[in-house]
Amino acid sequence: MTPEQWLHDATRGLPRAVVTRVQTETLAHLQEAGLGEGDDITALLGPPATTRKALGRLYVSAAELDVLGRDRVDGWLLSLVMLGVLAVGLLFQGAWTGDPHLPTLGGVAAGLGLLALTAAWTHHWRPEQRRQMRANMGLYGIVLFQIVLPALSNLPLGLLESVSLCLWGGLFLTGLIAAQHSAQKLRRTLALEGARA
Repeated sequence: MTPEQWLHDATRGLPRAVVTRVQTETLAHLQEAGLGEGDDITALLGPPATTRKALGRLYVSAAELDVLGRDRVDGWLLSLVMLGVLAVGLLFQGAWTGDPHLPTLGGVAAGLGLLALTAAWTHHWRPEQRRQMRANMGLYGIVLFQIVLPALSNLPLGLLESVSLCLWGGLFLTGLIAAQHSAQKLRRTLALEGARA
């Protein structure tokens, strides 16, 4: 596989700035190794799919960057709507069963508070980073209401509640780790795009 073919396969779907950097560094490496444009470089660099996966762990894709860069309603509004729908559903459930679900509705209010704090915190960020963080924190605000307030209001917990708390807690922590990883990928990508991340 020639360097041109290999680089095309290895960088497919990545933003232009990432492609340019990978091409520049790879061609310099090949030149140092004494390989030319017509040489097969697969033995030296390995399969391009492996490199593409590794680059995908470091940088956001061109499609993701395009979505985050669009001038549209921030992701936190979607989270706000989801919290509102959830609150209305809980009110109807409370009216139907006679249980007001006040702790859960308090959790929805906590999720709204988290959205408000995130909106204020990210106000001066780059639009791509702001959209990403607001969408993530809004969704995790929805998960948060399932963990803290019900657990605090129902102590001591039974077996089912304890299992549920562990599952929601694991989901929440996994989501936070994934959000942090996504934020790092976006920062790296924006840095290559010539933006101040």
